[in-house]
Amino acid sequence: MKNSGISLRSWSSFLTNLTPPTEDNVARRITTNFNYYKLNYFMIYFVLTLLLIVSRPALLLAFLFSTSLFLFFFILKKGKLTINDTTLKERELLIVVIVVHVALVSIMGGMYSFVALIFTIMMSVLHSIIRTPKLGAKVQSFKSRIN
Repeated sequence: MKNSGISLRSWSSFLTNLTPPTEDNVARRITTNFNYYKLNYFMIYFVLTLLLIVSRPALLLAFLFSTSLFLFFFILKKGKLTINDTTLKERELLIVVIVVHVALVSIMGGMYSFVALIFTIMMSVLHSIIRTPKLGAKVQSFKSRIN
């Protein structure tokens, strides 16, 4: 199996070498840094979401209920649900579970989850722009474009 190149990068290298870009290298910086630090960006979002769930017990209940629905319908019932002699296909059932999840999370404090997502996206783009890529990041970005 090939090494995908996705790994958590050192936080010290993540937070160093920050310089303003020139106009001609912004797109290259974004691409290179995002490819190199994508797991770090995901971990930031994961920690923010975890903090939200811990600080809002109702949100934790919503996630637990949604996970239970998913496990019930897709593990125990094998993706089958019959309502009034109509059997929902697996794809339709997945859409129902997603809609229920989004509704529950929205009711139980989903705005904070949306803010965490927007914050992570903005922070990731800003970091990708102002961090000068090292040679290792450039090589990794080049490899990911070839594969």
